[in-house]
Amino acid sequence: MNQSDFTTLQNLLAKLDDAAHKAATTDGKFKKYNTGSIEVLKDLPVHLRQLEQALKNAKVVSNSN
Repeated sequence: MNQSDFTTLQNLLAKLDDAAHKAATTDGKFKKYNTGSIEVLKDLPVHLRQLEQALKNAKVVSNSN
């Protein structure tokens, strides 16, 4: 993995969050049955950044693209 991979993951998470937010505002059943997942999704970018930094510190992920 490299920095580009994490950027791609962050962009995909943003798209997924946008889609889930849109679904939750337009579809009551989606919101009813997926509230927990929507809440977890909000925290994923923070965890991804923490994992990225930890992997860089462990020299498993390079800073280059």
